[in-house]
Amino acid sequence: MQGNTETVRTQTRDEYITSIQRAVERICENLDSPLDIQRVASEVGFSRFHFGRIFHAFVGETPAQLAIRLKMERAADMLLGRKASVTEVAFEAGYESLEGFSRAFRSAYGMPPSEFADQRADPRIDSPNGLHWHGDRATLIGLLSRREAYIMEHRVEHYPARYYVGIRHSGAYNTIGGTFGKLFPLLGKNQLPFGMGVARFLDDPGAVAEDQLRSEACVMTAEPVRLSAEAEADGFVAGVFPEGDYLVALHKGAYSELGKAWDRFCRDVLPESGREVSDQPSFEVYLNDCSQVKEEELRTEMCFLLK
Repeated sequence: MQGNTETVRTQTRDEYITSIQRAVERICENLDSPLDIQRVASEVGFSRFHFGRIFHAFVGETPAQLAIRLKMERAADMLLGRKASVTEVAFEAGYESLEGFSRAFRSAYGMPPSEFADQRADPRIDSPNGLHWHGDRATLIGLLSRREAYIMEHRVEHYPARYYVGIRHSGAYNTIGGTFGKLFPLLGKNQLPFGMGVARFLDDPGAVAEDQLRSEACVMTAEPVRLSAEAEADGFVAGVFPEGDYLVALHKGAYSELGKAWDRFCRDVLPESGREVSDQPSFEVYLNDCSQVKEEELRTEMCFLLK
């Protein structure tokens, strides 16, 4: 039985790597078209709700970041070969103005595009994955195939329906702590129940701009919460975590390291589970109080609802 389980896990890891590689190829083949992340996700068989986060975990860049960088490297390559004027290269790279292209180019290469060809500079921009315009794609496959020795604690657990109440947060997920600071006084004001802290993430951080991300700072409740008009006016929302199987991984330590922990969760733990995630928001459960324990003692559960 153990051998069969390990075979399934190995196949799942290989399938994830193959699907990510196919996604990279789709992006490379369609650099001149608007990036449709949901279409790419559908074509390679990933949840459209979590594809960007999973892609970033494996590749180290979001799909949009990869496409932008490759278009800039292609532009630099064109300038080196003197295949087009700077203006033509700018529009080929998808910029609506020469000024906008020149600013982005200088930021990437430290010089204006007009000087780049004369300097015979390297068109490759530093990347976390070894994939470059006209580079060796086998480098990317080799990177994806490597696995870290450390796998965080994780489990699949079946939960009954669980309830929450909270307030909305807009912007980067790692700034939700400020919204939790507003939540607890509002709970008392509205005579709402207190419980374990939970952050619900409503958008895919690999597909949505950071300043447009939506999330909710919540607490778990034993029963469904009926909101008063005053609570709704204060911005409260209430809902339910559906009954089902959840993949749960434990992060030990600072909240500031949770971004990296989510990458490990998606890259190492999720394929290891042999399961697929559903199109439901991911969330974090805070098992202890950051005001009561040392940073290294913090415990956070990261959760996906599984299909």
